[in-house]
This record gives sequence, structure tokens and C-alpha cells, in this order.
Amino acid sequence: MSNLDFAINFAISLLFCFYAVSAKTFLCSTYDKYACAKKFRLPCLKAKFLRFSSKFIAKSRFKLLKEEKALTLVELMFVLSILLIITSSLYSLLSSGEDIWSYGDKQIESQQNARSAMLRIVKEARNSYRLITDDPTNYPTDSYNLSIEGVQVIGETLVPNGNYTIYDSVNNPWLSSASPVVYKNDSILSSTQYQVDNANGAITFTSSQLSTDVLKADYTYNAKVTYTLQTGTEGLLTRRANLGSLENIAEYIINKNKSPQVPVFTIINNLIGIKLVVDVDVNKKPVEYVLDSNIRLRK
Repeated sequence: MSNLDFAINFAISLLFCFYAVSAKTFLCSTYDKYACAKKFRLPCLKAKFLRFSSKFIAKSRFKLLKEEKALTLVELMFVLSILLIITSSLYSLLSSGEDIWSYGDKQIESQQNARSAMLRIVKEARNSYRLITDDPTNYPTDSYNLSIEGVQVIGETLVPNGNYTIYDSVNNPWLSSASPVVYKNDSILSSTQYQVDNANGAITFTSSQLSTDVLKADYTYNAKVTYTLQTGTEGLLTRRANLGSLENIAEYIINKNKSPQVPVFTIINNLIGIKLVVDVDVNKKPVEYVLDSNIRLRK
């Protein structure tokens, strides 16, 4: 029951209650059904008055409904058309907002991936042993390809065998032309205390070490790594180690899609310049994002 219906019924009940009081009429079985009589300690009205009030309310409602006017079909179609236009506008606005949000997320993600890729290339190239230029078939080096040999590993904890004589690394083989540095409990050991097994990436000590000793090593992992900007609209920048599978490290690198094209790698002697131009969609704002760095190789 609505508040209006409740108010009407309550007012009519009060009128009949006042009438019943003046006529000294008392009630009956319907006393507990009406809160007004119980709450205000008034004698309630007889059943005939209740029936009369119900009929009176029903006739009043029927009269009100009969006098109400309905909408015509033209008015209804006009209202529905306006509602459809408003709904379509709101949907277009929400759809545009969702597209902008999705595009912004993709742009931010691509920039973060490009920064991570740049840091990875700079770190590995700076710590590499040399730039590969004598094997262009398997490991090309040019404006969109960079191939390096020997990835430097710093402070790796070696794993001992049961006799604590041989300590293995995670990577092998080691580059034989670069001597490793071995640490025992953070102190550098003399090369006379161990032998280097470059093929297996291990250190063999002349005497057993204690189980509590922590052995670490700086070495150059004999790996050949190539970074390549692939041809395609996705602008994928990939990494491949030892002619293995390609690893996607960044996307939407548009160096090749620009006019004129922008080299990713610029090589002058042992100085390498790296430039990554990132843009998810060249036809949309914001403008392209450019990362630029220079590194010098050890050899």
C-alpha cells in the first residue's frame, strides 16, 4: 500500500471513529484489526461502517481512473523517439570513453615494454664481450639487427656437489677468453686455488670447501644474442639467444613504418646508438614516444 492510500484510509477511519464515539457505538471482532482504535483507546466502528468505507474508497478510485486521460499513439511514438535518441547518445558517449580508456592503457603498456626492452639491451650489450659482425647469416648486425657475444653474469651463487669440491653455475659454457672472478664469502679467491671448467661452467677447487661457505662468481656466458625489429604492422622487437626461439620484448616499435625510416641501431666502431620510436596508432594522440640511448662495448 502506498503512503497516499494509507493516508486516505487512515483519515476515513478516523472520521468513522469520531462518528462511532458520538453515537456511542462499540465494536466487536474487528477491534484488533484497526490500529487507530487500539492506539488512541477509541471505540471502533461497526462492520457496516467498515464495509461502507471500503465501497466509498473503491467508487472514488474508479471515478478518478475514469476521469484520467491516456496518451495517444502519436504522443507515445514521439516520447519513445526522444528516449531512443537520448539512449543512443549516451551509448555512443560510453563507447567512446571505453575506446579512449583502452587505447590509453595499450599506449602506456607499450611504452613500459619499450623501456624494459631498452634497459635489457643496454645492460646485455654493455656487458657483452664483443659485437658479432663476422656471421651475418645467422647473427646479422645492421640498422635493425644487433648481435652480441658473451653475456656477462655478476655475482651468481654457485651450487656445490656433495664433496664441496665442484661448484656449478646455471649457464654453460663460459667464454674461455674472459677469465671469471670467484668469491668466497664475499672475498676474491686467488686463481691458484681452483681450476675453471669453461665447457661445463664450473669451478673445481683443489681442496674441499666448508658447507657453510658461500661461493659466487662473475663470468661471461658464451651466448650469442640477436635483437631484431621484425617487419610488420605490430612493430615487434624480438630477442633470440643461440639461434633459439624468438622472444617478444616490445611491440608497436614504428621505426620501419616511418617515412623516412628510423634506424634502431647505429653502430660506429664500438659505440652503439639505440633509438626506439613507440606509437600504438600514428593517427591518434598522443604523439609518438621516443627512447634514445648510447652504449660503448668492451671490445
